[in-house]
Amino acid sequence: MQDNSYELNRSPQLSPRPDRPSNARLSNKALIAIIIVVVALFGSAIVGLLLSRRITIIREVTQVLSLVPDAMAATAQDGVAYPQTVPKEVAVGKRVALSGGGSFDGTSYCVTGTSTADNSIVYHIDSKEKKSATGACPVAQNVLAPGIVQKLQLGSVGSSSIGLSWQAVSGATGYMLQCSTDSIFSGKLVETVSVTTQGVCTNLESTTKYYIRVQARNQSAAGTWSQSISATTALWSFAPTNLKLTVVSATRVDYSWSPVDGAQVYIVERSTDISFLGDVVSVTQNATSGSSKDLTPSTVYYYHVKAITAQFDEEHAAFSVEVGTLTTK
Repeated sequence: MQDNSYELNRSPQLSPRPDRPSNARLSNKALIAIIIVVVALFGSAIVGLLLSRRITIIREVTQVLSLVPDAMAATAQDGVAYPQTVPKEVAVGKRVALSGGGSFDGTSYCVTGTSTADNSIVYHIDSKEKKSATGACPVAQNVLAPGIVQKLQLGSVGSSSIGLSWQAVSGATGYMLQCSTDSIFSGKLVETVSVTTQGVCTNLESTTKYYIRVQARNQSAAGTWSQSISATTALWSFAPTNLKLTVVSATRVDYSWSPVDGAQVYIVERSTDISFLGDVVSVTQNATSGSSKDLTPSTVYYYHVKAITAQFDEEHAAFSVEVGTLTTK
Protein backbone atom coordinates (compact mmCIF):
# COMPACT_ATOMS: atom_id res chain seq x y z
CA MET A 1 0.00 0.00 0.00
CA GLN A 2 1.45 3.36 -1.09
CA ASP A 3 2.15 5.96 1.62
CA ASN A 4 0.80 9.39 0.47
CA SER A 5 1.26 11.23 3.76
CA TYR A 6 3.23 14.47 4.11
CA GLU A 7 5.88 15.38 6.61
CA LEU A 8 4.18 18.42 7.97
CA ASN A 9 6.92 19.29 10.46
CA ARG A 10 9.78 19.45 7.98
CA SER A 11 10.98 22.99 7.45
CA PRO A 12 11.80 24.10 3.97
CA GLN A 13 15.52 24.48 3.25
CA LEU A 14 16.49 28.09 2.58
CA SER A 15 19.34 28.93 0.30
CA PRO A 16 22.32 30.32 2.25
CA ARG A 17 23.01 34.17 1.77
CA PRO A 18 26.10 34.58 -0.22
CA ASP A 19 28.94 36.44 1.56
CA ARG A 20 29.82 40.01 0.29
CA PRO A 21 33.28 40.28 -1.15
CA SER A 22 35.83 41.67 1.32
CA ASN A 23 37.05 44.22 -1.23
CA ALA A 24 33.53 45.78 -1.34
CA ARG A 25 33.57 46.30 2.41
CA LEU A 26 36.99 47.93 2.16
CA SER A 27 35.79 50.25 -0.60
CA ASN A 28 32.94 51.57 1.58
CA LYS A 29 35.29 52.22 4.50
CA ALA A 30 37.73 54.03 2.23
CA LEU A 31 34.91 56.20 0.84
CA ILE A 32 33.77 57.16 4.33
CA ALA A 33 37.35 57.99 5.33
CA ILE A 34 37.78 60.17 2.23
CA ILE A 35 34.55 62.03 3.00
CA ILE A 36 35.70 62.65 6.58
CA VAL A 37 39.06 63.94 5.37
CA VAL A 38 37.45 66.22 2.76
CA VAL A 39 35.00 67.65 5.30
CA ALA A 40 37.84 68.21 7.79
CA LEU A 41 40.00 69.91 5.17
CA PHE A 42 37.10 72.07 3.99
CA GLY A 43 36.28 73.04 7.57
CA SER A 44 39.91 73.85 8.28
CA ALA A 45 40.05 75.99 5.15
CA ILE A 46 36.95 77.91 6.20
CA VAL A 47 38.34 78.42 9.71
CA GLY A 48 41.66 79.50 8.24
CA LEU A 49 40.00 82.04 5.95
CA LEU A 50 37.94 83.46 8.81
CA LEU A 51 41.00 83.64 11.04
CA SER A 52 43.06 85.29 8.28
CA ARG A 53 40.30 87.85 7.68
CA ARG A 54 40.07 88.62 11.40
CA ILE A 55 43.84 89.08 11.65
CA THR A 56 43.74 91.43 8.64
CA ILE A 57 40.96 93.52 10.22
CA ILE A 58 42.77 93.65 13.57
CA ARG A 59 45.92 94.85 11.82
CA GLU A 60 43.89 97.51 10.02
CA VAL A 61 42.40 98.81 13.28
CA THR A 62 45.72 98.87 15.15
CA GLN A 63 47.49 100.57 12.24
CA VAL A 64 44.96 103.42 12.32
CA LEU A 65 45.28 103.71 16.10
CA SER A 66 49.07 103.84 15.79
CA LEU A 67 48.65 107.22 14.03
CA VAL A 68 46.78 108.73 16.98
CA PRO A 69 49.72 109.62 19.32
CA ASP A 70 51.57 111.69 16.70
CA ALA A 71 48.36 113.35 15.49
CA MET A 72 47.25 114.26 19.01
CA ALA A 73 50.71 115.60 19.86
CA ALA A 74 50.85 117.65 16.65
CA THR A 75 47.53 119.35 17.39
CA ALA A 76 48.11 119.80 21.14
CA GLN A 77 48.17 123.39 22.32
CA ASP A 78 51.45 124.36 23.94
CA GLY A 79 52.52 120.74 23.37
CA VAL A 80 50.46 119.40 26.29
CA ALA A 81 46.77 120.31 25.89
CA TYR A 82 45.37 117.54 23.70
CA PRO A 83 42.26 118.28 21.57
CA GLN A 84 39.01 116.77 22.78
CA THR A 85 38.26 115.25 19.38
CA VAL A 86 40.35 112.95 17.22
CA PRO A 87 42.21 114.83 14.44
CA LYS A 88 40.28 114.31 11.20
CA GLU A 89 43.28 113.26 9.15
CA VAL A 90 43.73 110.10 11.22
CA ALA A 91 40.56 108.34 10.04
CA VAL A 92 40.21 109.68 6.48
CA GLY A 93 39.65 106.81 4.04
CA LYS A 94 39.95 104.17 6.74
CA ARG A 95 37.47 101.39 7.52
CA VAL A 96 37.78 102.15 11.20
CA ALA A 97 35.41 104.20 13.35
CA LEU A 98 37.22 106.27 15.96
CA SER A 99 35.68 107.69 19.11
CA GLY A 100 36.93 109.41 22.23
CA GLY A 101 39.72 111.97 22.39
CA GLY A 102 41.25 114.31 24.92
CA SER A 103 39.99 114.65 28.47
CA PHE A 104 38.25 117.80 29.68
CA ASP A 105 41.53 119.24 30.92
CA GLY A 106 43.48 118.19 27.84
CA THR A 107 46.22 116.43 29.82
CA SER A 108 45.36 112.93 28.58
CA TYR A 109 43.48 111.13 25.82
CA CYS A 110 42.01 107.73 25.01
CA VAL A 111 40.75 106.77 21.54
CA THR A 112 38.70 103.66 20.66
CA GLY A 113 38.92 102.11 17.20
CA THR A 114 36.12 99.82 15.95
CA SER A 115 36.19 98.00 12.62
CA THR A 116 33.26 98.90 10.38
CA ALA A 117 33.59 95.48 8.73
CA ASP A 118 33.34 93.57 12.04
CA ASN A 119 32.19 95.58 15.04
CA SER A 120 33.34 92.81 17.40
CA ILE A 121 36.92 93.92 16.72
CA VAL A 122 37.57 96.81 19.10
CA TYR A 123 40.92 98.23 20.28
CA HIS A 124 42.00 101.43 22.03
CA ILE A 125 45.09 103.56 22.55
CA ASP A 126 45.79 106.15 25.26
CA SER A 127 48.29 108.85 26.13
CA LYS A 128 49.86 106.76 28.87
CA GLU A 129 50.79 103.56 27.01
CA LYS A 130 50.74 104.91 23.42
CA LYS A 131 50.17 101.41 22.03
CA SER A 132 47.04 99.50 21.02
CA ALA A 133 45.21 97.30 23.54
CA THR A 134 42.10 95.17 23.16
CA GLY A 135 38.70 96.53 24.09
CA ALA A 136 37.26 100.03 24.25
CA CYS A 137 38.54 102.89 26.39
CA PRO A 138 37.61 102.49 30.05
CA VAL A 139 34.65 104.54 31.20
CA ALA A 140 35.79 107.66 33.04
CA GLN A 141 34.91 107.78 36.69
CA ASN A 142 32.26 110.27 37.70
CA VAL A 143 34.16 113.13 39.34
CA LEU A 144 32.58 116.27 40.74
CA ALA A 145 33.05 119.41 38.67
CA PRO A 146 35.56 121.95 40.06
CA GLY A 147 34.47 125.36 41.34
CA ILE A 148 34.36 128.75 39.65
CA VAL A 149 37.57 130.50 38.60
CA GLN A 150 38.24 133.67 40.58
CA LYS A 151 40.53 136.72 40.29
CA LEU A 152 41.01 137.03 36.53
CA GLN A 153 43.80 139.47 35.71
CA LEU A 154 44.93 140.85 32.38
CA GLY A 155 48.50 140.20 31.34
CA SER A 156 50.11 141.34 28.11
CA VAL A 157 47.66 142.77 25.54
CA GLY A 158 48.89 142.94 21.95
CA SER A 159 47.37 143.68 18.58
CA SER A 160 46.45 140.03 18.14
CA SER A 161 46.73 138.44 21.59
CA ILE A 162 45.50 138.83 25.17
CA GLY A 163 47.18 137.14 28.12
CA LEU A 164 45.53 136.39 31.46
CA SER A 165 46.14 134.77 34.82
CA TRP A 166 43.77 133.57 37.53
CA GLN A 167 43.58 131.89 40.90
CA ALA A 168 43.95 128.11 41.03
CA VAL A 169 40.75 126.10 41.61
CA SER A 170 40.75 123.07 43.91
CA GLY A 171 40.15 119.83 42.01
CA ALA A 172 40.93 121.37 38.62
CA THR A 173 43.46 119.70 36.36
CA GLY A 174 43.10 122.17 33.49
CA TYR A 175 41.30 125.28 32.28
CA MET A 176 39.45 126.47 29.18
CA LEU A 177 39.99 130.12 28.20
CA GLN A 178 37.51 131.85 25.87
CA CYS A 179 37.81 135.24 24.13
CA SER A 180 34.85 136.59 22.16
CA THR A 181 33.79 139.84 20.52
CA ASP A 182 30.47 139.77 22.39
CA SER A 183 29.51 139.32 26.03
CA ILE A 184 27.47 136.17 25.41
CA PHE A 185 30.44 134.46 23.72
CA SER A 186 28.75 133.66 20.45
CA GLY A 187 30.70 135.80 17.97
CA LYS A 188 34.27 135.28 16.76
CA LEU A 189 35.03 132.89 19.60
CA VAL A 190 38.64 131.90 20.32
CA GLU A 191 39.28 129.00 22.72
CA THR A 192 42.53 128.01 24.41
CA VAL A 193 43.27 125.10 26.76
CA SER A 194 45.74 125.61 29.62
CA VAL A 195 47.08 123.24 32.26
CA THR A 196 48.35 126.13 34.40
CA THR A 197 46.71 129.25 35.85
CA GLN A 198 47.86 131.34 32.91
CA GLY A 199 46.71 131.48 29.30
CA VAL A 200 46.76 133.49 26.08
CA CYS A 201 44.14 134.06 23.38
CA THR A 202 45.90 134.45 20.03
CA ASN A 203 44.95 135.25 16.42
CA LEU A 204 42.72 138.11 17.55
CA GLU A 205 41.74 141.16 15.48
CA SER A 206 43.40 144.48 16.20
CA THR A 207 41.52 147.48 17.65
CA THR A 208 38.75 145.12 18.81
CA LYS A 209 37.12 144.72 22.21
CA TYR A 210 37.14 141.16 23.54
CA TYR A 211 35.36 139.58 26.47
CA ILE A 212 37.32 136.89 28.31
CA ARG A 213 36.24 134.13 30.70
CA VAL A 214 37.78 130.95 32.13
CA GLN A 215 36.35 127.56 33.09
CA ALA A 216 38.02 125.03 35.42
CA ARG A 217 37.96 121.38 34.35
CA ASN A 218 39.06 117.95 35.51
CA GLN A 219 39.27 114.56 33.83
CA SER A 220 35.50 114.07 33.57
CA ALA A 221 33.67 117.30 34.37
CA ALA A 222 33.68 121.03 33.64
CA GLY A 223 32.88 123.76 36.14
CA THR A 224 30.83 126.94 35.78
CA TRP A 225 32.29 129.77 33.68
CA SER A 226 33.87 132.64 35.56
CA GLN A 227 32.64 136.20 35.37
CA SER A 228 34.03 137.83 32.24
CA ILE A 229 36.44 140.72 31.93
CA SER A 230 37.24 142.72 28.79
CA ALA A 231 40.22 144.14 26.94
CA THR A 232 40.73 145.95 23.64
CA THR A 233 43.48 145.10 21.21
CA ALA A 234 45.26 148.09 19.64
CA LEU A 235 46.47 149.01 16.19
CA TRP A 236 50.07 148.14 16.66
CA SER A 237 52.95 147.36 14.35
CA PHE A 238 53.43 144.02 12.69
CA ALA A 239 54.97 141.61 15.15
CA PRO A 240 58.12 139.67 14.32
CA THR A 241 57.50 136.13 13.07
CA ASN A 242 59.27 132.76 13.17
CA LEU A 243 60.55 133.17 16.72
CA LYS A 244 62.64 130.05 17.39
CA LEU A 245 64.31 128.84 20.58
CA THR A 246 67.23 126.42 20.86
CA VAL A 247 68.26 124.91 24.19
CA VAL A 248 72.07 124.90 24.22
CA SER A 249 72.64 123.84 27.82
CA ALA A 250 70.96 123.76 31.23
CA THR A 251 71.52 127.52 31.59
CA ARG A 252 71.54 128.78 27.98
CA VAL A 253 68.88 129.27 25.29
CA ASP A 254 69.57 130.81 21.87
CA TYR A 255 66.76 132.67 20.05
CA SER A 256 66.17 134.13 16.60
CA TRP A 257 63.35 135.52 14.41
CA SER A 258 62.69 136.93 10.96
CA PRO A 259 63.60 140.62 10.49
CA VAL A 260 60.91 143.34 10.36
CA ASP A 261 61.14 146.01 7.66
CA GLY A 262 62.08 149.37 9.13
CA ALA A 263 62.96 147.98 12.55
CA GLN A 264 65.32 150.26 14.47
CA VAL A 265 65.73 147.97 17.47
CA TYR A 266 64.09 144.87 18.91
CA ILE A 267 62.93 144.26 22.45
CA VAL A 268 63.11 140.65 23.62
CA GLU A 269 61.33 139.58 26.79
CA ARG A 270 61.55 136.28 28.62
CA SER A 271 59.62 135.05 31.64
CA THR A 272 58.66 131.89 33.49
CA ASP A 273 55.09 133.26 33.38
CA ILE A 274 53.31 132.72 30.04
CA SER A 275 51.25 135.87 30.67
CA PHE A 276 54.43 137.91 31.34
CA LEU A 277 52.93 139.29 34.55
CA GLY A 278 56.05 138.59 36.58
CA ASP A 279 59.66 137.43 36.42
CA VAL A 280 60.20 139.35 33.17
CA VAL A 281 63.69 140.02 31.81
CA SER A 282 63.85 142.50 28.91
CA VAL A 283 66.71 142.97 26.43
CA THR A 284 66.96 145.64 23.71
CA GLN A 285 69.13 144.75 20.70
CA ASN A 286 69.71 145.44 17.01
CA ALA A 287 70.27 141.87 15.83
CA THR A 288 67.54 139.32 15.07
CA SER A 289 69.18 136.69 17.25
CA GLY A 290 70.73 136.38 20.67
CA SER A 291 71.23 134.23 23.77
CA SER A 292 70.11 133.97 27.38
CA LYS A 293 73.01 132.54 29.39
CA ASP A 294 71.86 132.88 33.00
CA LEU A 295 68.88 130.53 33.07
CA THR A 296 67.85 127.98 35.69
CA PRO A 297 68.07 124.26 34.78
CA SER A 298 64.85 122.25 34.30
CA THR A 299 62.75 125.41 33.98
CA VAL A 300 60.19 126.45 31.34
CA TYR A 301 60.92 129.89 29.84
CA TYR A 302 58.62 131.86 27.52
CA TYR A 303 59.89 134.42 25.00
CA HIS A 304 58.36 137.08 22.77
CA VAL A 305 59.84 139.93 20.77
CA LYS A 306 58.67 143.23 19.23
CA ALA A 307 60.16 145.63 16.70
CA ILE A 308 60.48 149.37 17.30
CA THR A 309 60.08 151.41 14.10
CA ALA A 310 59.77 155.09 13.18
CA GLN A 311 55.98 154.72 13.15
CA PHE A 312 55.56 152.56 16.27
CA ASP A 313 57.29 153.25 19.55
CA GLU A 314 57.77 150.79 22.41
CA GLU A 315 54.25 151.33 23.71
CA HIS A 316 52.58 150.57 20.38
CA ALA A 317 54.85 147.87 18.97
CA ALA A 318 53.26 144.41 18.84
CA PHE A 319 54.85 141.43 20.52
CA SER A 320 55.21 138.19 18.61
CA VAL A 321 53.40 135.02 19.63
CA GLU A 322 54.87 133.58 22.82
CA VAL A 323 57.16 130.57 22.42
CA GLY A 324 58.24 128.38 25.33
CA THR A 325 61.00 125.87 25.96
CA LEU A 326 62.35 123.74 28.82
CA THR A 327 66.00 123.96 29.83
CA THR A 328 67.85 120.72 30.48
CA LYS A 329 68.85 119.38 33.88
